[in-house]
Amino acid sequence: MIRRRVLFLQAAVVVAAMLFLVLAVVVGVVMTAEAAPVSREAGAVRAARAARAGWATPAADVVPRSGTATFTDLTGGGACSFPGEPPDNLHVGLSTAEFGHAEVCGAYLDVTGPKGTVRVQVTDHCRRCPEGTIDITRKAFARIADVDAGVVPVHYELVRDPAAPGPLAVRVKDGSSAWF
Repeated sequence: MIRRRVLFLQAAVVVAAMLFLVLAVVVGVVMTAEAAPVSREAGAVRAARAARAGWATPAADVVPRSGTATFTDLTGGGACSFPGEPPDNLHVGLSTAEFGHAEVCGAYLDVTGPKGTVRVQVTDHCRRCPEGTIDITRKAFARIADVDAGVVPVHYELVRDPAAPGPLAVRVKDGSSAWF
């Protein structure tokens, strides 16, 4: 009889612990959703919506500024883990201060140089770039300056709520789970 009571109490404790964990997860998810309801959106869209809703802005953001641009032959999805480079090959890597923790991945910058303006997508982190220096693709650089220059003064700013370039897709990386 005592053994049955002990087993019953152990089972009750296990069930209570499981209910507590489920409740903690549900409350955590609700609190996370209330604190950052747009946390899975691209940086520029998230920042614009956050500003309109009165929420705090992301830790990393690109403020309009004058700086310098260099070029590189960026390939692949970069630090943002996109499945590949944009089809137009117009993309950029940002300094650590502006890249932050990838909040601006997928956002667009308008970059104006001596020969004109080009719109580039943030796909990479330029660890060697000081704040105010951007590293754009050779193709993008050729639209704003002579490639032979190598480094040029530019003005760049974040494009808020740009039109979607086409159908949107969501990709969940291997090893991901519903909890992160």
